[in-house]
Amino acid sequence: MIVSKREIYQYAFCPEKHRLQYVKKVDVPPTREMVLGVLLHTTREILGKEEYSILKKVKEDFSFKDILKEYESREKYLFELAMKKKASLVHRLSEEDLDFAREDLHLLLYEKALRAKRVLHTHNLREDDLAVYISPPWKYIKYEMKAKKMNLQGTADLIEHFGSFFYPVEIKTGTPPAENVFKPDKLETGCVAVLTEDHFKVPVVVGFVEYTQVWERRPVRIDEKLKTDVIIMRDLILEQKYPEKGYSKKCSACEYRGVCWDDSDN
Repeated sequence: MIVSKREIYQYAFCPEKHRLQYVKKVDVPPTREMVLGVLLHTTREILGKEEYSILKKVKEDFSFKDILKEYESREKYLFELAMKKKASLVHRLSEEDLDFAREDLHLLLYEKALRAKRVLHTHNLREDDLAVYISPPWKYIKYEMKAKKMNLQGTADLIEHFGSFFYPVEIKTGTPPAENVFKPDKLETGCVAVLTEDHFKVPVVVGFVEYTQVWERRPVRIDEKLKTDVIIMRDLILEQKYPEKGYSKKCSACEYRGVCWDDSDN
C-alpha cells in the first residue's frame, strides 16, 4: 500500500475523516467551500501553464496597462477552461460563488502583470528573457511523483527550481492562519519535499505554502524532524491506527459531519 500526500494532509487534519474516507470509503458530496477551492486551484494551474506564452508577447517598452491587457486577453479563456475541466463539480456553486472566483482570477492577473512590470523595469530584461525569468517552461505544475521504497506518492501543486535548488509550493485557497502555516499544510509540504528529494536526487531545505487569500508564500523548513513526522504519519496510516475521535470547531464545516457521529464502529 502506498500513502498519498493527500492522505498525510487528511490524517493530520482529522484522523477520523481519513478513516471514513479511505478505510470505510464513505462517499459524501463535497461542501461548497471545497468545490470553490477546486475551481480556484484549477484556474491557477491553467494560468501557470499559460503564463509563459502570455509573457512572450510582452515588449520592453510595454507599460503596466499594456502588460495587464495581455493577461486580461486570456481571462475569459482561463475561466471557461477551468469551468469545463471541473464541470462535474461547479454546478454546485451559486452565481455569487462564481463571481467570487472570477474576481479572484482578475485580481491574480493584476498581481501577475504588476510583478512582470516590476521585473522588466528592475532587471532591465529584454522581452525574450522576461518569460523565462518569471515563468520558466521547465517549472513543474501538478507534478506526480512516487517513492516506492518509502510507500509514498503525491502530486505537487508546483515545484520551482534555480539550478540544483528545488523547492515545492503547495497552494491553499482557504482562510490562512494569522501567522506561520497550519500543521496539516506543513506536513503535506514535508511529504512533497521528501518526494522531490527522492525523485530529483537533490536535497530540499525549504518549501512554501502559498495562501492565496493574502497573497503570501510562507516558508516551511524541511528538516529531519519534519521528515520523521511525515514517516510516522505514514506508518500510522498503514497500520490503521486511529485515536479516539473528539468534537472540535472544524467539525461543523466537515463534509462528513452528517455521518461521523452516527458511525456505529466507533
